[in-house]
Amino acid sequence: MSKILYFLVKENLPITEVLYSIEQNHSRSVFVQDSNGKVIGIATDGDIRRFLMKNPDMGSPVNLCMNESFVYATTDHTREYVLKLLDHRVQIVPILDKEGKLVDVVTAKVFPLEQEKNTVIRSRSPVRISFGGGGTDLTHYFVRNDVGVVMNATLKMYSHASLRKRSDCKVIIDSADLKERVELENLDLLGQHPKMQLINSLLKLINPEFGFELSISSDFPVGSGLGGSAVVLSAIIGCFNQLREDPWDRHEIAQLAFQAERIFMKMQGGWQDQYATVFGGFNFIEFKESENIVHPLKIKKETLLELEGNLILCNSNQAHVSGQIHADQKANFEKNSHVQDQVHKNKELCYQMKSMLLRGHLNEFGRALDTAWNLKRNFSSGITDDRLDGIYHSAMKAGALGGKLLGAGGGGFFLFYVLPEKRSGLVKELEKSGLETKPVHFDDDGLQVWTVRLDQ
Repeated sequence: MSKILYFLVKENLPITEVLYSIEQNHSRSVFVQDSNGKVIGIATDGDIRRFLMKNPDMGSPVNLCMNESFVYATTDHTREYVLKLLDHRVQIVPILDKEGKLVDVVTAKVFPLEQEKNTVIRSRSPVRISFGGGGTDLTHYFVRNDVGVVMNATLKMYSHASLRKRSDCKVIIDSADLKERVELENLDLLGQHPKMQLINSLLKLINPEFGFELSISSDFPVGSGLGGSAVVLSAIIGCFNQLREDPWDRHEIAQLAFQAERIFMKMQGGWQDQYATVFGGFNFIEFKESENIVHPLKIKKETLLELEGNLILCNSNQAHVSGQIHADQKANFEKNSHVQDQVHKNKELCYQMKSMLLRGHLNEFGRALDTAWNLKRNFSSGITDDRLDGIYHSAMKAGALGGKLLGAGGGGFFLFYVLPEKRSGLVKELEKSGLETKPVHFDDDGLQVWTVRLDQ
């Protein structure tokens, strides 16, 4: 801020004292105020010199030589407006409040930047649908079998997070998904809240050294089979990452989400959810003991548009606990050669499905989803049940070429492939059973983070 004290003079102040103020502010100007503090004019050294040439009395009050028609800006004017005044009209601009009192003075050389405003960091991270290779992204599989592969795509359904730093150590977390809000004196107390354990595991790894307010909400239900836990963690990491001087890259964000869920919380599962949501788009991902490699698939636009129109999501209205299914699947794989054979076939099928997609052989791709489902349902007894099988058979009978339960299985969303001419019939059949269907819209961007001024 400018030192406005040297720019303000009373209207009855003698010229001799006014010249002292002009000498102090180095601007060759002063602003004249009345008894109420309102600026009523400007007096430049030129104005004073011209007055004294006619009236050589240094004791004359400054209001006799001031210019009442002066250029000014108000606190409501934009910085851009003030710059334009300086560019073509004047060399000094007083900034006045609503009462006409001086609050600042700007010149070409003294134009203070706006103070930093309060901001909030926002993020969104997309869910994924998996087409093939499920089960081979588990560490126990690809460590023993050289490589695991999955093919997946992200959708325009997101977890959203907002983060605002506090000046104290207080922590406020509001999760619409968990229907839980906590206000804590410090982060160490979060572990006392059972519903917040997954979020707590992540925040312990991030270890923010400041208080904050964090809010989380998602476009999908808990237990959807769309990789929801990883999606939520990704959104939260994205917010905190925005504050880092050395930001994590996408691989590091995916690894941190995996660490919080799989290592810290010991929740059974694979690697694909974390990588899918962070990277976004259509990917073929290889998992090896030494590294995970994300291969973006370059699919023709018309193929993607057709595929979007041929896919339907269907909520089974049955939540699942993926960790239990993955644990059972791992145990079965260890002791059952038939399960091992089914998982191997599922991996080989994933390579074939990638080729089908890249070549635009979509109906063949749709039928391969059925093959993938029939392989997957043998991995664990928890993957399906009579009710889920009934939904699947009903969809196939109504015209679907193929489909599968997303995620580990046991509930959540089905994905069905159906030709456009049979789409409405399939939707009616599913909705007749009280099931909700959703269209598929692909997301290309993965995790997105941005900062917003709170006063906008």
